[in-house]
Amino acid sequence: HWPNWPLRIASTWCCSVIPSRPVLMDGPVRTRPVSRWRRALSRRCDPEAIPIFSGPWDKETPGSGQIDTVIMRIMDMLTAIPATLLALSIVAALGASMTNLLIAITISSIPGFVRLIRSVVITVVESDYVEAARACGTSDVRIIYKHILPNAIGIIVIQTTSSISGMILQAAGLSFIGMGVQPPQPEWGAMLSEAREFMRISPIMLIVPGVCIILTALSFNLVGDGLRDALDPRLKD
Repeated sequence: HWPNWPLRIASTWCCSVIPSRPVLMDGPVRTRPVSRWRRALSRRCDPEAIPIFSGPWDKETPGSGQIDTVIMRIMDMLTAIPATLLALSIVAALGASMTNLLIAITISSIPGFVRLIRSVVITVVESDYVEAARACGTSDVRIIYKHILPNAIGIIVIQTTSSISGMILQAAGLSFIGMGVQPPQPEWGAMLSEAREFMRISPIMLIVPGVCIILTALSFNLVGDGLRDALDPRLKD
C-alpha cells in the first residue's frame, strides 16, 4: 500500500490553516500524487511508440535512399530546436491539455530516437550475416524481421526506458509553468506550481510531488542502467 501518512498530515494541516482551499486541495488530496503516478506510468509510455516505429524504416526499406535523405533532413530541422523549446512552442500553438502535451513530447523526442535507431540499423545492415542472407536470396522483409529488428531491439528498449525519465521531467516542467495538464487533473508539475503559495505554512505540499517526480525518474534511470548491463553485448564478459 502507498505510505500516505505525509499526505494525511498535509491534508489535515492545510484544511486547518488555509480557509479557502485552492484547486490543488479540491478532492482527495491523499490520492492526487498516487493518481498522478498511475497517470505518469501509463501516459509516458504512449509517446515512446511513435519514435520507435518511425526510426527503423528509414534505412531498412529497400531502395530508401531518397526516403532516408528526406527523413534525416527533417530530423536535422527538428534537432536544431531545443527539445523543451520545441515542446513549449507546440503546446503554445495547440493549447494546454494532456493530449497536446503528449503530442509535444512525442515530436520533441522523435529526432533522438530516429538518429539512434538509424545508426544501429546501418551497423546491422552492413554485418556479414545480413550480407549472407541477401546472397542466399532472402527477401528484404524477412531480413528485417529475422535479422535487423532482433539485433536492434535491445538498444531500442534501453533507450526507451532511459528516456522516459526525461519525458516525465519535461512534462512536469511544462505543467509547472501552466503549459501542460490543467487543474483539477492531477499533475505533479501543476501541484508544485500551486503549492508555491503555501510553501511556508505547508512545505509538505511541495515535498510530496517533488519526491514523486524524483523517485519515478530515478526508477526509470535505474531500470535503463540494468537493461543496458543485461542487453549490451559490449558489457558482457
